[in-house]
Amino acid sequence: DASLTFNQFGAELPNSGMNEKGLVVEIMWLADSRFPAPDGRPVINELQWIQHILDTCADVDEAMAAAKKFSTLAVYAKVHYLVCDASGRCSAFDFLDGALRITPPQSITAACMTNDPYADSAAFLAEHQGFGGKKKVPQGRGSLARFARASALAKKLGAVPGDPVAEAFQILDSVSMGDYSKWNLVYDQSRKRVYYRSRGSWKIKMVNLASFKASCSTPSMVLDMGQAGQGDVSARFSPFDQKRNQSLVDSSLRDLGAGLPPGTAQGLGRLHGSFSCHLSK
Repeated sequence: DASLTFNQFGAELPNSGMNEKGLVVEIMWLADSRFPAPDGRPVINELQWIQHILDTCADVDEAMAAAKKFSTLAVYAKVHYLVCDASGRCSAFDFLDGALRITPPQSITAACMTNDPYADSAAFLAEHQGFGGKKKVPQGRGSLARFARASALAKKLGAVPGDPVAEAFQILDSVSMGDYSKWNLVYDQSRKRVYYRSRGSWKIKMVNLASFKASCSTPSMVLDMGQAGQGDVSARFSPFDQKRNQSLVDSSLRDLGAGLPPGTAQGLGRLHGSFSCHLSK
């Protein structure tokens, strides 16, 4: 499947994205993560996980099945994932005690994720009003408080007439971590549109996946998230450029370089060239 991704560390290593079927994959930090040791299955890293799911899956059921077919090795970050499809079904993927733990759609009490294991977040949420408990929804900046607050606000999304995209960004504002929140994304999975803003340019922009042709005969198209402007920016994309990709990787790794093996930046910058395009009918 073709996809729109948001990449900090170069092509093929996305931090999040949506594919042409409306499947969305998002990643969050999880300090409790402990990934399983390689066991003979194919091994991919924590960001390749996102691209693989977007490339090969149309819905949450396919994502749950696919995630069991390979082993994930965290190269740098301890993370977990939330995957949601165009029907509104979601699953959470945690790596705890050396094993993949999947929370299936029927056990998802809120399509939300912060920085605690999903089961712990759901248990905390159940103590609060609107989710079976008596406590008021907390206003703190801790992971569990943000999970409960975002879940409560999302439950009310669209309850009154208005702009649901603007309302979704307001929810993100309510759980913002200030300067640590570098960008915000809002997905319209039914219309295959993604709205975003970044610290480089905080005005809301939109990308329409229908503006792009899914074809292996044309180059990947890219756009700098930090470019100024607002509204539909689909026409502002340009063909993938190796030098620009390397520049992005170099910039993103600059503060991490001391902890990475020599040649890492160059390898990541050239990673895109090691893949070939195959689109299934």
